[in-house]
This record gives sequence, structure tokens and C-alpha cells, in this order.
Amino acid sequence: MRRIPDQKRTLQCGKQLETLIEKELQNKIIDEVKESQIKWFNQIFAIPKRGNGKWRKITDCSELNDQLQEEHFKKEDIHVLRELMKQNDWMIKIDIESTYHHFPVNSNFRDFLEFKFKERSFIIVAMHFGIKHAPLVFQKIMMKVMQFFRETMQLRCIDYSDDLIFFNQDKELFNQQIPAIRRKLNSLGWIIAEEQSCLIPNQQVEFLRWGINSLEDRIQMTTE
Repeated sequence: MRRIPDQKRTLQCGKQLETLIEKELQNKIIDEVKESQIKWFNQIFAIPKRGNGKWRKITDCSELNDQLQEEHFKKEDIHVLRELMKQNDWMIKIDIESTYHHFPVNSNFRDFLEFKFKERSFIIVAMHFGIKHAPLVFQKIMMKVMQFFRETMQLRCIDYSDDLIFFNQDKELFNQQIPAIRRKLNSLGWIIAEEQSCLIPNQQVEFLRWGINSLEDRIQMTTE
């Protein structure tokens, strides 16, 4: 049986897409171009985010990704965190907002990052997480940033994409280092998502759905 589209939902998605596209234009994530400049169209749609009533614009780059070579890399994970953490450590965690959008797309590649909406044509000019090579590019950049913290500030730290966690046994020293951590991230043009971050040293934090308790030297998956 052929599924009939929910017209109310379709209309709502269209309105949300229009709002999200205008926001991307304001934030210089996309540029409007003439249709004659378009070489490759990608499909777009909007989906609601879980729990907060907000919407997310999705650019479907699956057909484009099929044309790209495979490149594999290994992210730091909870096992690395387990090795880094010491009992009674103090911890902070930082979530970076829209991290990928801080990096421009090479002009030679932009022709493949285009889409249409309501007879208007757009090109993506900031790095897009829908491209399968984007996580690798971002990880190479993040490795340099984390190396700075490890070598310059003697901090133990790891990242998982735009989620960062730092460890220190000395709470007083840690409190002195936090402003410098902020300044470094801000100097890169990155914005800290304050509500999702924990910038007060604590011995119990949640990171990537793992509950981390340094007092008990324990890591366990959260129930949510």
C-alpha cells in the first residue's frame, strides 16, 4: 500500500527548513548562488531534535560519498579515557558548538556541496559533517589542539569529535588553568556550549553517556 505523506508534517518541515537556511546564510555557512553555477544537487530535509523541540537541517550527501575514496581513522574512546583517568582526579568537560562550521571548504570542492530550496540555489562553504571525510579532517585539527594542552599545560585530556574532557589531580591548579583553556578555544573561533559543558572541577561527570566517578575509580554507562 502506498504511503500518503502527512501534509501537515511536510508543511512544518518546509517552514523549519526555510528558517534553518536563513540562519545558515547569516552565519556564513552557505552562500546563495545562481542555478547555472550548480554542478551537483544534494537533497535536504529537516528533522526534529530529540527532547528540545528544535529542528536540524540534514543535507543528504550519500550519493556524493559513494564517489569518495574510503579513509579510515581511529578515534579516542572510553578505553583511552580509562587509561588516562587516575583515582581522585578532578575533571571538566567541554562541548564545542557547531565545530565543523568553523572550517572553510576548499573552493575546488564546493561545487559538489550544493542544494536547492524553493527555486533558490545554495552552496555550502563551511565544512559539512555529512561528508564522510569531514570527521578525519576535523580529527587531524583536534589532535593539534589537544597536543597543545598536553605539552604546554601538562594536562591529561582526550576528545571525541567536539566533546573534550580534561583531568588534573590538583584542583587549585586546575581552576587556574581553566581560563587559559577557554582562551585557547576562543582564539580558534570556537564557541563553548555552556549548558552542555561542566567547567567547574568535579569528581563525577557524565561524558558521552558514560558516568565517570574518579572517587571510586569507576566508569559505567548511564541509564539514559
